[in-house]
Amino acid sequence: MIRIASLLIPLALLTIGCASSAWDGTVDRWGTLRQVLRDGDVSGKVRLESVCTPFTHGIGALAGLEGEIAIQRGFPFVSRATSPDGSIARSSIASGTAAGDDEAAFLVVTEVYAWRETRSKHLLDESGLKAWIEIEISGTEVSFAPVVPVRVEGVMEWKGHVLAGHCPRSKQPLRPGTSQPIPAAGRPVNDTVLIGFFTTLPPGEISHHGTAFHLHALDLDTGVVAHVDEFTIGAGARLFLPAIEGPTSSSSQ
Repeated sequence: MIRIASLLIPLALLTIGCASSAWDGTVDRWGTLRQVLRDGDVSGKVRLESVCTPFTHGIGALAGLEGEIAIQRGFPFVSRATSPDGSIARSSIASGTAAGDDEAAFLVVTEVYAWRETRSKHLLDESGLKAWIEIEISGTEVSFAPVVPVRVEGVMEWKGHVLAGHCPRSKQPLRPGTSQPIPAAGRPVNDTVLIGFFTTLPPGEISHHGTAFHLHALDLDTGVVAHVDEFTIGAGARLFLPAIEGPTSSSSQ
């Protein structure tokens, strides 16, 4: 495990509990995208259940690149592409299945005790979301954090994929028993939660080249979790960023 610590709250306050520290800037990571894609290290590094508390927020990929992970309010959701028909199997602790028993080859998590909410006034693509976040964190302690948890809820259109043992960006050859990712998408009529991180770290750590985000979509209609490749967020969607001063913030989980 690598701990990315951007200490936003004094240690003395952290001992008091979440009433004083909504988010302290600490992000834990197991593996990197570079390890998974360039080096081909897809081994299991951490069990999902071992990292989840009621306040955990995170995303990742299953061991063996067998599927996608999103952790929403402490509940791990997992989707697997099942061969050969291309269907997607879903599991989560929230639905009573054993997603917590799964291991991740790559996982990024943080603890957020309270969130601050704003609403979009216009349709937003990736560049629009980036600009929105940069405005919202400007002048706050969050702006110093190299990795910022992000959650977006609302009506949106997105395209992505669910891993089936091989990443499309990988330089590694297909291994026996694996296949290219299964396409996944969400229509504007569906409610979706985007879960993930905005980062200024170099590409290959948490984000792919060409993007400052690593986002997974949780389709609330189907329960499918997918890595997001592109998206358009509808007007009125809610953007959640971590609050610093405690759960008395204008929004909460």
